Amino acid sequence: MTEKLIQNLLKRKLFIILILGMLVVSGIFSYLVIPKQHFPVVVYPIASVTVIYPGASASDMEELVAKKIEKAVMDLDGFDHTESHSYANACGVSVVLDMDLSQEAVDKSFDDLRDKIEDMKDELPAGVTSVRVDTEVMDTAGMLLTVSSAAAGYDELCQRAGELRDQLEQEEGIQRIDLYGDLTSEIQVRVHTDALNRMNLSLTEIASVIVAANTNIPLGHIDLDGEKITVNTNGELESVEEIGNLIVDVSQPEGLTTRLADIADIGRALPDDEPYFRYNEDPAVLLAVYYKEDLNVVSLGDSIQARLEDFRNHTRADILVSEIFSQQDEVKNSINGFVFVRK
Repeated sequence: MTEKLIQNLLKRKLFIILILGMLVVSGIFSYLVIPKQHFPVVVYPIASVTVIYPGASASDMEELVAKKIEKAVMDLDGFDHTESHSYANACGVSVVLDMDLSQEAVDKSFDDLRDKIEDMKDELPAGVTSVRVDTEVMDTAGMLLTVSSAAAGYDELCQRAGELRDQLEQEEGIQRIDLYGDLTSEIQVRVHTDALNRMNLSLTEIASVIVAANTNIPLGHIDLDGEKITVNTNGELESVEEIGNLIVDVSQPEGLTTRLADIADIGRALPDDEPYFRYNEDPAVLLAVYYKEDLNVVSLGDSIQARLEDFRNHTRADILVSEIFSQQDEVKNSINGFVFVRK
């Protein structure tokens, strides 16, 4: 029986070659178009609720906030359990659903969670300043990029990083891009102590002069030997020079004027209390690129590389765009290792 089958197949060599050719072509086609991700999409039925309540103790956060949230979410469809952590001024509540839920069911429950938290805001203490629901706590970035420079100012780095994000978001397979370290510089006024004492002026009086000028740029703070006064105003001034030209004192009877720049160092700088990134010791902005589901990461990566190259060609040479991690490279290495490694 087997011999007859083999003989019949041998008589139809052309047919066998045609079948093998079709299998080879279909295999190559599938390799090229099949979705490839190093970190495939997995349903993560976990959300977090973060509440900020300045001045509250850890016990107050637990009793007045965390327990109320835990009670409110217990009737969510697919609810499994909650975990809460309370600290002074803040608390976090993790809401965990049944691990067997579909993505559609999880999305519906998370929509209900947002509605419940929104409805219960009136039940929370009046001093609560922020309530945030995060349903993407387990997302994994498909690519990490940095925009860095030793020479360019931080404001320009942030501007270029924003431009790069706008260009990359035009790719159909990108879900979103988050920026980290995109800080806005502030104008800092550092007053000379001896000059202030000599003119018998106080730090509060200097701040009042600036407020009266109604500046419309972020001023940050005034610093005198470690003492700081934060200035938040709206108005007319547009540059460091104009702030420096503010008159802070007129001597009597001579009528001599003293400008702010005569008794203080004024300049732009990053906020002292804000974290920022460095890459190879240079100031940097980090871009985390998240991909959509069911896509070919390799093909998308090629399109992203083309956009990165175009961006580099149209940006000053001392601003560098570097890849920290790329899922495309990981997938290529995994596929090539699987296809081409032989004993």
